[in-house]
Amino acid sequence: MSIFSVVLVTLFGQTRILFSMARDGLVPQVFSRIDRKRHTPARNTWIVGAGVGLLATFVSLQQLADLTSLGTLMAFVAVAAAVVVLRRTNPDAPRPFRLPLYPLVPVLAAVSCLYLAWLLPGLTWTLFGAWLLLAAGLYLGFGRRHSRLERAGGLPDAATAGTATQDAAPPGTATPVASAAGIAPSAVTAPEAPEAAAGPTA
Repeated sequence: MSIFSVVLVTLFGQTRILFSMARDGLVPQVFSRIDRKRHTPARNTWIVGAGVGLLATFVSLQQLADLTSLGTLMAFVAVAAAVVVLRRTNPDAPRPFRLPLYPLVPVLAAVSCLYLAWLLPGLTWTLFGAWLLLAAGLYLGFGRRHSRLERAGGLPDAATAGTATQDAAPPGTATPVASAAGIAPSAVTAPEAPEAAAGPTA
């Protein structure tokens, strides 16, 4: 039951991550297509589900669990490190929540996660390294050249925010998945049809 619940939540999270990345152009646009009827990234979900199904079919459960643990621990290390880095590189950024006992808490968090990761088998580290190389290749070969934020100098604009969803969303509809991905609804609302803008007709 624990594995099932974690995998289910991770599947939902992964589709939303790919959705946000596709909006910027880091991955192919198929991951940002929104189903006209359900207002969800349906194709994205099918692709991710099929990929996870193939992994579950051909890779042992223990190896998958170890890889998932290592990936999660490394993500936590990155977040803890980012807290320290951003305090130095962007000290004036608005922070509604102040981390107590800084920098002790992020340092202890990173060290604890690295220790747990170190206990994982060597094969897990090898596969994780191969996965990182694959991701780096995808970024350097595709994402870096197609990133809209990169071309805009790192500043999103309304046109960029709406590109990924206007094609598939019904006119005048703010997609629920946009809110889940942290996108302002106004940025992904498809343009109103002329009839709708003029009011009801006879």
